[in-house]
Amino acid sequence: MTEAQHTPAPQPPKAWRSPRLLVAFALIAAALLAGDLMFKSWAFRTVAGTPVTLNAAPPHEIPHHQPTTVVPNVLALQLTLNEGALFGLGQGYRWLFIVISVVAVAVIGSMFATATVKQRWTHAALALVLAGALGNMVDRVLYGAVRDMLYLFPGVKLPFGWAWTSGPNGDDLYPWIFNLADVYLVVGLAILAVTLVFAKKKPVDETD
Repeated sequence: MTEAQHTPAPQPPKAWRSPRLLVAFALIAAALLAGDLMFKSWAFRTVAGTPVTLNAAPPHEIPHHQPTTVVPNVLALQLTLNEGALFGLGQGYRWLFIVISVVAVAVIGSMFATATVKQRWTHAALALVLAGALGNMVDRVLYGAVRDMLYLFPGVKLPFGWAWTSGPNGDDLYPWIFNLADVYLVVGLAILAVTLVFAKKKPVDETD
């Protein structure tokens, strides 16, 4: 085996060393965050038929209102507040979730710093997760709860008379209401999982 064959291939530079990538990552995350916060503000001004003003901490009052259909049987808008995490888990642990969000932001920054410039899917996934974590963290800091409004499969019932043990609309196919930040988190984490599973391993150099 020749000396050239023993020479390892040069490693791509780290993402944090590229000013262009740093700016693109920050701008994408900021745009996603702004979209989430603006959509939440718009929904809470309009969906209930009257603007909903939130205090700095619970309890909050949302006027009773019917869901606003966006796509029949697929998507509607209905306002609710979630003091827990995804799927309403961990109700009332506001500051714990804020701390977890801060830790998540630090982890995302570390993952971006260690990624290479060629790992574009990882960059996109991290931007989604960062925007999602920040979007819900802002709500928890300002209002003590997360603003939710996306109601999936409205009026579509579970088969065979089944019902969920929890959720605002017991026998609905998808009884949870969520927001854009939740979408960012789920999509971003799914992309990260796929990139980790299907990442190609570097070939091991053979020795004589």
